[in-house]
Amino acid sequence: MIEPSPNWGRFYMEKKYSRIEINPKRVGEVLKTKFIYVPPNQRDYSWLEKHVKDLFSDLNNAVAGNAAEYFLGTIVTAKDDEDSDKPRVVDGQQRLATTLILLGAIRDYLDDRQDSDARKIESMFLFSPVLGEDDRPRMILNLHDREYFTRRILLPKTDQNRKAMEKEKPKKPSHILIDDAAKKARAHVIFLTKNLGPSVAKEALMKQIRFLEKGVIVIWVEVPDDKSAYTIFETMNDRGLDLSATDLIKNHLFNLADDQVDSAASQWSSMVAILESVQETDIVKDFVRHFWISHYAPVRAQELFGAIKDRAENKTNGMELLSKFHASSSKYVALLNPMHGFWEGYTERSRRNISTLGQLNLKQARPLLLSVIERFPKHDIEKVLRLAVSWSVRFLVSGELGSGALETEYGKNAIKVSSGDIKNADELALAMSNIVPADDAFENAFATIRVAKAATARYYLRGLELQARGDAQPENVPNDDQTDITLEHVLPEEPKPGEWNQFTQEDREQFTQRLGNLALLKRSENSGKGNDEFPIKKPAYALSSYRLTNELASLPDWNTVAITDRQKRLAKIAVKAWPIKI
Repeated sequence: MIEPSPNWGRFYMEKKYSRIEINPKRVGEVLKTKFIYVPPNQRDYSWLEKHVKDLFSDLNNAVAGNAAEYFLGTIVTAKDDEDSDKPRVVDGQQRLATTLILLGAIRDYLDDRQDSDARKIESMFLFSPVLGEDDRPRMILNLHDREYFTRRILLPKTDQNRKAMEKEKPKKPSHILIDDAAKKARAHVIFLTKNLGPSVAKEALMKQIRFLEKGVIVIWVEVPDDKSAYTIFETMNDRGLDLSATDLIKNHLFNLADDQVDSAASQWSSMVAILESVQETDIVKDFVRHFWISHYAPVRAQELFGAIKDRAENKTNGMELLSKFHASSSKYVALLNPMHGFWEGYTERSRRNISTLGQLNLKQARPLLLSVIERFPKHDIEKVLRLAVSWSVRFLVSGELGSGALETEYGKNAIKVSSGDIKNADELALAMSNIVPADDAFENAFATIRVAKAATARYYLRGLELQARGDAQPENVPNDDQTDITLEHVLPEEPKPGEWNQFTQEDREQFTQRLGNLALLKRSENSGKGNDEFPIKKPAYALSSYRLTNELASLPDWNTVAITDRQKRLAKIAVKAWPIKI
């Protein structure tokens, strides 16, 4: 909470000789007197549950504590030359939108009780009547969210458009977040009114609204044009990735675009739409950073914005960079989706290798793979995909390089591929041989690994099984359907009391998750005796269609020596299943 300074007012940004107005405003005043407009190119609604809950909790604590004021943050806007009451919001739309979500939930609560004040809240904060037009929303979000936000949040519950919207499950990530925020707001209103009589409950909600009108302060920064707004946004958030890397990068590029900002916005929006077809957290940020690593230099997350700002210094190279981002985004998505159109005409093995790489989730390899599919011919791409699976397994098993060092090494070779210094799969394999664990190191590491993740263990065991059978494609992703394949712990995770006495407690901690103690069983072959002692389980192993599981039945006993010996044998097979050269 802060006390507004009487000295807050206007100042001039000397570099651009542009007037910038800074004033404290009550958020209720803003919502009641202005039509807030989020430009189409600004980011989608992105507040997570934590952000929403924190805002509602902070507001309620301030009201409950009889606080005079609560500081909500800074709102950066650009003036609309035709309508001064319709500011374009460059930064702060998340806070304003979430505040409206809360007001909408209070309106809904009163509507449910047929209280006429519901319409007053609606006309004061959510919509405003305009002569000769439909009621105008007080806030219009960006191109992706405006219709959903209006129908899901601003319209009353009785409106048919809202009813239709609520029947449909939201699919776009930002729509899911808006819907979640609305549900959190409804739960918050129920919390505020729980166990209260009608009149007391209503007064509790009115206190919230009065506080929004009189006590919640924002610092309203108003600049004369979008270009100045982008500069202010960048300056105020110069801590880089701490706030939003992609927003800082986008606004810097839009700032440079000048009279081509519409083209810049179109390319950025198209890029984001392509990337968000993959349901992966931080996909846009990951892509931009991996693109940068593959084309320019390894860069840490906190250094990314600075690196881009240094290279993109004017409109020409800024627009060129946007064009490159857009062109590469589809290929990046292809690396994450084996059914992507890029893979038409490629072998089924290549598609399976893409699936396997996705399961292994070694993100550090993506910059190199992006460079490869952008530069290499088809037959070399297919060869690299096979090698990349082996490299990934060897790195995961050996753990020789930390994630940062591994990304740096992959990145160095990615740049060599992009620059043409490495021209084909064989040259890349030679370059990677300097960092990929060699056969001896890989075999030694594999002979002692413990695998806690069942999916990873199934993958390793399936690859070993296929290699033992002489399959030509042992590296491919296995059938991971747990309804078909079970992961058997020969020494069970929870032995029956008094049994498996050949293992001490320390032995159990060390050997239960060792790969040598694990085996594959089809569910139809599983006898249901998973916790029984070894002699009782051996008949099930003898009937198994998996060669490496079947071999367990020939062993006289199961102890630490047997596990160690079996895993050493598996390690020798692993060297062939995931070769360093093809």
